[in-house]
Amino acid sequence: MAKTYFDDPSFQAALIALLCRDVTALKLLAPLLTDKDFRPLNDSDTKGKGRWIIAQIALDYWQRYEEAIGDLLRPTLLSYASDNRLSEQRQRELLSVGRALYQRKLSGADSIIEHVVHYKKERLRAEAIREIIDLQAAGQMDDDKWREICERALQIEGTLGDYQITDYFDELELRIDRRAHNQSRRYPLLYIEPLDVLVRAISFGHLGLVMGPYKSGKSLMLIWLALAYCLQKHNVMHVTLEDPRDDVEDRFDAATTAIPIKALREDPDEVRRKFLMYRRYVRSKLRIVDGTEHGMRVRDIEAVIQRERQKGFITDVLIIDYDDEIVPPRKQRERRFEFADIYRELRQLAATHNMIIWTAAQTQRGTEEKKVVKASTVAEDISKPRKVTMAVSIGQGIWGASSKHLHVAAHKFDRMGIGCDVMVDFERMVFYDHAATMRQLRADRQKAKREGGDTAA
Repeated sequence: MAKTYFDDPSFQAALIALLCRDVTALKLLAPLLTDKDFRPLNDSDTKGKGRWIIAQIALDYWQRYEEAIGDLLRPTLLSYASDNRLSEQRQRELLSVGRALYQRKLSGADSIIEHVVHYKKERLRAEAIREIIDLQAAGQMDDDKWREICERALQIEGTLGDYQITDYFDELELRIDRRAHNQSRRYPLLYIEPLDVLVRAISFGHLGLVMGPYKSGKSLMLIWLALAYCLQKHNVMHVTLEDPRDDVEDRFDAATTAIPIKALREDPDEVRRKFLMYRRYVRSKLRIVDGTEHGMRVRDIEAVIQRERQKGFITDVLIIDYDDEIVPPRKQRERRFEFADIYRELRQLAATHNMIIWTAAQTQRGTEEKKVVKASTVAEDISKPRKVTMAVSIGQGIWGASSKHLHVAAHKFDRMGIGCDVMVDFERMVFYDHAATMRQLRADRQKAKREGGDTAA
């Protein structure tokens, strides 16, 4: 019978699975845990040894890169097996344990965290009591030792705080490793090729903004971003606050099947066929949350994220359509102050859960025909672009009604004030029509070449 939570194989497996994939759990628990917590009870427990190794690897990976190891668990285990010259039998056993942990359904995250914190508190308290008794019996107890022991017993409360402290001058190598390691995971692409070439998009813990006039394609771009992240193995939660869920689902169906939205009901078999083809390329999940009926505050959205997390769905990317429909935390004299509260909470939400957040904002009247929609034209609160990591505006493109100009209106960590034109397929709900865009770019190059030749002649 297990003596503590950590001696229970099922609890260990649930905890280690969480440490491999849940950044929120890692933030809270990594400072409390060491590899000693996962030591197997005896040498013959091969699965226990495997869990012990994987726990060490998961905690070390978080320490080095501030990420959950996730999909890199198997290649890291293979590297570990090679470095430590494990026999083929031991390697198979280790990979088997790793596969079982990675495929394990995550559930009860908050309960697991509570158990770990409770266990650590009780253990520190018991150790403190034993030390006090020993010192008292030896006649060595004084006020300074009493204070030191009590502070040590209560240190978990400080460890669970929201503030992260690092020693800047001593951790250069860690920062170099973090920046060099797996950039594609830290900075996912938007899958809008002309824009991805110009700038690097936002990373986890950051807030992005899509700006544009009324009916300019903001919602369509948010749908495109949701699918782009899904294709890069990130779980996405799409919160719709303006359009009913049925409409949003139809747009997603049109975008994933490339079938015009008006034709979805005409041939359900074709919809099924193309949808299943698309789904083969997706290794993540997409949740659609309908908040149109009652409205949602940021804390309501966070509550949904936490509930889904308890069921095993960890939100990597949050899409909110759109900011004007988010209920402010409190009523203010002016709408701009309410937006300040909303964006402050969104930034905190992104940082707390280490997720990417995108939302949309409407620009002022008179921007409908503009090619370059500047940050200063955003409606209600012109400081919105200053509150986000990256803001992309949607203007009128140079290739007609089906083209849009994407302008990097703000960016904290890359170039801004630059842009590109793309073609949009409104019938199929595809914000970036790659083939049509490439045709237009080739046509422009050929035209420029002809005109250059004519000028030279």
